Amino acid sequence: FHKEVRIANRRNLIVYEYGPDDIEPDDIQDPLPYDMTKSQIRIEDDWYAEWYRDINENEDDYDGKTFILKGRVALSEELPEGQFAFGRHVMTCCEADIQFAGLLSYYSGHEKLNVGDWIEITAKVRVEYAEAYQEKGPVLYIRKLAKCEPCRPEVATF
Repeated sequence: FHKEVRIANRRNLIVYEYGPDDIEPDDIQDPLPYDMTKSQIRIEDDWYAEWYRDINENEDDYDGKTFILKGRVALSEELPEGQFAFGRHVMTCCEADIQFAGLLSYYSGHEKLNVGDWIEITAKVRVEYAEAYQEKGPVLYIRKLAKCEPCRPEVATF
């Protein structure tokens, strides 16, 4: 039960009720699978869903951090040249809820990108206002980019 609730939100307070006047708070710690104290953090393929959820829930913790990770390119005519969405498809509980979970990314390199390309990036996160979000949020400033093989499995899960 604990893991299912944490998938929805890491900040949920969980309390187990066994009967009248018999409750117990869930105090299980949920450490991240990666070390946020490092100057450059590699996100392994099977950590993407958790990384994506946490960067959106605790964006200030990620501001200024540099990450290396794999994902896909999503291009949109609504985004100016040099901008695209970087992300992966994520499944929260079942096949019917699979959706693309991506972040706005800036890239000034010369690599020709196509929709659906798998890439590995090294990017610095800046939390700032972005027109694509119409609010403040995490934006990836890509320093290094290379095409790569798809993650296995391609859909990220918790």
